[in-house]
Amino acid sequence: GAAPPLPGGMPGRPAFGRSLKPKPTKPAIKLSKKVKPYQWRRLLHEPKDKKGRVHIIWDDIKEIELNQQEVEDLFEDKRKVKLATEETKKKKVKTKKQFFDAEVSQIMCIVMKRLPKPTVMAEMLTNIDDNFTSKLQGNSVNGLLRAWPEESDIHSLLEEYAANPGETWDFAEDYVINLHHIKNIRQKCEVIRFCLEYGEQEEFFLEPLTKLESALKELEESKLLKDALATILTLGNILNGGNKTKGQADGFAIEGIVKVNSIKDVNNKSAMEYVAAKLNAMNSEYRGFKKTLRGLYDSKNNDLKEISDLFVGFMGQNNLAKNTLEIIINSKDDSAAEAYEKHVKKKLFSYSDKLEEMKSRFDV
Repeated sequence: GAAPPLPGGMPGRPAFGRSLKPKPTKPAIKLSKKVKPYQWRRLLHEPKDKKGRVHIIWDDIKEIELNQQEVEDLFEDKRKVKLATEETKKKKVKTKKQFFDAEVSQIMCIVMKRLPKPTVMAEMLTNIDDNFTSKLQGNSVNGLLRAWPEESDIHSLLEEYAANPGETWDFAEDYVINLHHIKNIRQKCEVIRFCLEYGEQEEFFLEPLTKLESALKELEESKLLKDALATILTLGNILNGGNKTKGQADGFAIEGIVKVNSIKDVNNKSAMEYVAAKLNAMNSEYRGFKKTLRGLYDSKNNDLKEISDLFVGFMGQNNLAKNTLEIIINSKDDSAAEAYEKHVKKKLFSYSDKLEEMKSRFDV
């Protein structure tokens, strides 16, 4: 479909009070013949006396005198223009205008061609309700985040779009042009992505947390486990005798249980076998105590410090999502801001409550 008209001001900025774009100050050159074009991207500078303007290298570069007629003669475009026949007119394909570099454009096209049409994507990002996490697709949101260009590139593209009315644009450029009117696209995608991925991330932390709680409960109720840990603690302090950083321990991190198996005696037997023998000597019913250590064995496979650090990072992501949401809510020209405040904010704060509850369980 046709691209939507450009707004009066630059995307994301109010038009009121904004200085105008620099305009050409040099006189236009009139050519007497067709010459070969120089494909560059023109730069126009702000007046040197403008407040806050910084010095740039082009301030020190002045044009030299060249014989225009000589240049025209040397670079005359002598290619003959063939009159198109009816058959060639049918075969003629209009070249689509590109703005992005060929490599960047190719990557953007690969991703964007898998996304919903711009009109559908716009609807997805703006029509937010309480069930938005069940309606939106993570692949679409992640894809748009991957392919969406930087704001500076979007601004430059829109300038060229405005300067070339009626031009047919290539796929990536056309996709951006037809979606640029949606405010805060990147922020919306980041917040929605966090919401869509929350459930999976929560499960990632709940599983080891549940195993740890089971292990601690088992430890509190089992005399065997307490005797086993006491034996391992005593053995470890003897083996670490004289070590100022490892000896004289009052306890040890629960994942350290697995390391007992890696210690071998002079007969190449595991230290765990030594612990088992000592426990059996204490109480014959302790035979096969490894099975009773099931909860601890399940939890030992998780690096609890690493998981705890990851969980702190996950809480940080939640706070970042809430801060990003505030940018959307406080954007006066964003028509979807109210919906995000009503529905997405409620979702993010419910996640915060869950995370605080999980944090209290980790702290225990």
